Amino acid sequence: MNDHNILPVEQAVDLGVSVDREMKFSLYIANISCKAHKRANLITRCFHSQNIQSLVLSYKVYVRPILEYSSVSWNPYLIKDIKAIESVQRRFTKRLPGIEKLTYHQRLSILELDSLELRRVRADLLFTYQTGVSRKRYNMESLLLQTTNRK
Repeated sequence: MNDHNILPVEQAVDLGVSVDREMKFSLYIANISCKAHKRANLITRCFHSQNIQSLVLSYKVYVRPILEYSSVSWNPYLIKDIKAIESVQRRFTKRLPGIEKLTYHQRLSILELDSLELRRVRADLLFTYQTGVSRKRYNMESLLLQTTNRK
């Protein structure tokens, strides 16, 4: 590029999302899953309230954003990655008092939560609509000009 060699790297990070040289997000997904598990555990340990609604609200505010940030760009396709992300919500709902013996889908129904996979599908559909179908079409030529003028 402009007579400069671009050296290969094992991993690149852009806006907090990392991708490896094979264009996979598995390491990023493992990192956010670990961070979200820790935060969900803090909620269940530190909040002494047995009020399920307040615990779920705390989960929505403090944990779910970690798992959904920029999901349109890294939406997992590998089963292990999908399970790693969903396991955070699965474990959190299992630890709530009174519903721990129910199935995951029963717990989601009682708590009025959607699976994280369904939420990612909705986010993808919304993004697709906003970029391709709606009247807010992006003018790629002007976007390219804006990025080159910044330099």
